[in-house]
Amino acid sequence: MSKISQNDMEYLQDMVDRGEMTAAQANVEKIRMARVLVVKKLPADVLSALNAAVKIGELCHKKKDGQKPEVYYHPIWPTKNVIAPNGRCLMR
Repeated sequence: MSKISQNDMEYLQDMVDRGEMTAAQANVEKIRMARVLVVKKLPADVLSALNAAVKIGELCHKKKDGQKPEVYYHPIWPTKNVIAPNGRCLMR
């Protein structure tokens, strides 16, 4: 995962503390700021929040393939990213 700055982390923590954002929304925004998250193991509630963000188009997802890990990423991060008419993210 790309590192996000300390200011970005504090901003997300402040938003959660003030009640303007849930922890699930903060996790999604953290991935959007960092551009990518390589998943080895995450709690079920975090994975469900990330999958919900994929369904509404806030994030894209590449499923685990053999030895390759699962990846969540910003929709416009890769230059070869294509958005399908149904809003799903596809790679060329």
